[in-house]
Amino acid sequence: MKKTIIALSALLLAAPVFAATTHATDDDVAKAHENANTAKEKLHQAQNEGEELKLKSKHAAEGTSNSTTSKISEGSQEAWHSTKEGTEKGWNATKEGAEKGWNKTKEESEALKKKATE
Repeated sequence: MKKTIIALSALLLAAPVFAATTHATDDDVAKAHENANTAKEKLHQAQNEGEELKLKSKHAAEGTSNSTTSKISEGSQEAWHSTKEGTEKGWNATKEGAEKGWNKTKEESEALKKKATE
Protein backbone atom coordinates (compact mmCIF):
# COMPACT_ATOMS: atom_id res chain seq x y z
CA MET A 1 0.00 0.00 0.00
CA LYS A 2 2.82 2.37 0.91
CA LYS A 3 4.62 1.65 -2.38
CA THR A 4 1.43 2.32 -4.29
CA ILE A 5 0.98 5.70 -2.60
CA ILE A 6 4.59 6.64 -3.28
CA ALA A 7 4.27 5.61 -6.94
CA LEU A 8 1.00 7.51 -7.30
CA SER A 9 2.51 10.61 -5.66
CA ALA A 10 5.52 10.47 -7.98
CA LEU A 11 3.23 10.13 -10.97
CA LEU A 12 1.12 13.10 -9.89
CA LEU A 13 4.22 15.22 -9.35
CA ALA A 14 5.60 14.29 -12.77
CA ALA A 15 2.32 14.78 -14.68
CA PRO A 16 2.80 18.53 -15.34
CA VAL A 17 6.26 17.82 -16.78
CA PHE A 18 4.83 15.25 -19.19
CA ALA A 19 2.00 17.57 -20.13
CA ALA A 20 4.40 20.44 -20.78
CA THR A 21 6.60 18.34 -23.05
CA THR A 22 3.84 16.67 -25.05
CA HIS A 23 1.50 19.63 -25.49
CA ALA A 24 2.02 21.63 -28.67
CA THR A 25 2.49 25.34 -28.18
CA ASP A 26 0.51 27.92 -30.10
CA ASP A 27 3.66 28.75 -32.06
CA ASP A 28 4.04 25.09 -33.07
CA VAL A 29 0.46 24.99 -34.26
CA ALA A 30 0.87 28.25 -36.19
CA LYS A 31 4.02 26.91 -37.87
CA ALA A 32 2.23 23.68 -38.80
CA HIS A 33 -0.63 25.68 -40.33
CA GLU A 34 1.84 27.79 -42.28
CA ASN A 35 3.59 24.69 -43.65
CA ALA A 36 0.25 23.13 -44.54
CA ASN A 37 -0.82 26.30 -46.35
CA THR A 38 2.44 26.36 -48.32
CA ALA A 39 2.01 22.73 -49.33
CA LYS A 40 -1.62 23.33 -50.28
CA GLU A 41 -0.65 26.36 -52.39
CA LYS A 42 2.02 24.36 -54.25
CA LEU A 43 -0.45 21.52 -54.87
CA HIS A 44 -3.06 23.90 -56.24
CA GLN A 45 -0.50 25.64 -58.45
CA ALA A 46 0.53 22.29 -59.91
CA GLN A 47 -3.12 21.36 -60.45
CA ASN A 48 -3.80 24.69 -62.14
CA GLU A 49 -0.78 24.32 -64.41
CA GLY A 50 -2.00 20.84 -65.36
CA GLU A 51 -5.45 22.17 -66.24
CA GLU A 52 -3.95 25.01 -68.26
CA LEU A 53 -1.67 22.63 -70.19
CA LYS A 54 -4.59 20.29 -70.78
CA LEU A 55 -6.63 23.14 -72.28
CA LYS A 56 -3.70 24.28 -74.43
CA SER A 57 -3.10 20.75 -75.71
CA LYS A 58 -6.82 20.40 -76.46
CA HIS A 59 -6.71 23.59 -78.49
CA ALA A 60 -3.55 22.42 -80.25
CA ALA A 61 -5.18 19.08 -81.11
CA GLU A 62 -8.19 20.91 -82.52
CA GLY A 63 -5.88 23.17 -84.51
CA THR A 64 -7.27 26.27 -82.82
CA SER A 65 -4.33 27.15 -80.57
CA ASN A 66 -3.72 30.45 -82.35
CA SER A 67 -7.35 31.47 -82.56
CA THR A 68 -8.69 34.39 -80.59
CA THR A 69 -11.27 32.27 -78.75
CA SER A 70 -8.60 29.81 -77.61
CA LYS A 71 -6.39 32.60 -76.33
CA ILE A 72 -9.35 34.19 -74.51
CA SER A 73 -10.32 30.83 -73.03
CA GLU A 74 -6.76 30.16 -71.82
CA GLY A 75 -6.39 33.69 -70.47
CA SER A 76 -9.65 33.51 -68.57
CA GLN A 77 -8.65 30.17 -67.08
CA GLU A 78 -5.33 31.63 -65.90
CA ALA A 79 -7.16 34.64 -64.43
CA TRP A 80 -9.61 32.34 -62.63
CA HIS A 81 -6.78 30.29 -61.13
CA SER A 82 -5.02 33.45 -60.03
CA THR A 83 -8.24 34.69 -58.40
CA LYS A 84 -8.71 31.37 -56.58
CA GLU A 85 -5.12 31.43 -55.29
CA GLY A 86 -5.46 35.02 -54.08
CA THR A 87 -8.73 34.25 -52.34
CA GLU A 88 -7.23 31.20 -50.67
CA LYS A 89 -4.23 33.18 -49.44
CA GLY A 90 -6.53 35.86 -48.06
CA TRP A 91 -8.69 33.28 -46.32
CA ASN A 92 -5.63 31.60 -44.80
CA ALA A 93 -4.36 34.94 -43.54
CA THR A 94 -7.76 35.66 -42.00
CA LYS A 95 -7.84 32.28 -40.26
CA GLU A 96 -4.29 32.70 -38.95
CA GLY A 97 -5.04 36.21 -37.72
CA ALA A 98 -8.15 35.02 -35.91
CA GLU A 99 -6.18 32.16 -34.37
CA LYS A 100 -3.45 34.51 -33.17
CA GLY A 101 -6.07 36.82 -31.69
CA TRP A 102 -7.75 33.92 -29.92
CA ASN A 103 -4.40 32.70 -28.54
CA LYS A 104 -3.60 36.20 -27.26
CA THR A 105 -7.03 36.38 -25.61
CA LYS A 106 -6.42 33.01 -23.93
CA GLU A 107 -3.01 34.14 -22.68
CA GLU A 108 -4.39 37.38 -21.27
CA SER A 109 -7.25 35.50 -19.65
CA GLU A 110 -4.82 33.11 -17.98
CA ALA A 111 -2.72 36.04 -16.78
CA LEU A 112 -5.79 37.73 -15.30
CA LYS A 113 -6.86 34.49 -13.61
CA LYS A 114 -3.38 34.08 -12.19
CA LYS A 115 -3.36 37.68 -10.99
CA ALA A 116 -6.80 37.33 -9.41
CA THR A 117 -5.82 34.19 -7.49
CA GLU A 118 -2.65 35.75 -6.06
